[in-house]
Amino acid sequence: MGEVFLAGRILVGGYYLLSAAHHFADLGALAEHAAAVGVPLPALAVAVAGILLAVAGLTVILGIYPDIGIAALLLFFIPVTIVMHAFWADRKSPFKGFHNTYFQEHPKSNCCDNSVN
Repeated sequence: MGEVFLAGRILVGGYYLLSAAHHFADLGALAEHAAAVGVPLPALAVAVAGILLAVAGLTVILGIYPDIGIAALLLFFIPVTIVMHAFWADRKSPFKGFHNTYFQEHPKSNCCDNSVN
């Protein structure tokens, strides 16, 4: 049973590490998108988000300091969900209905989906 938990930790932690790498590799594009939705200091915000994802990924994979990993995830997911995925505040976009439906059907994939602006 321990092998199953280890595999799960590696998969979940790896997902967060890949998301962190994406934040650093595409910093400019992600910062541009963050600026478009009104995030102050968008490049810094994207970099901090990448750091939080990396910390969470490492703590999950290594199985150490779970409280720090959970705090990093909360510090990442709460503001990102409220600011970057505020489909309820989108009144003019032709994607309003799509965002609403997609957000409700795929809640776990919204953290890093930047394919729809």
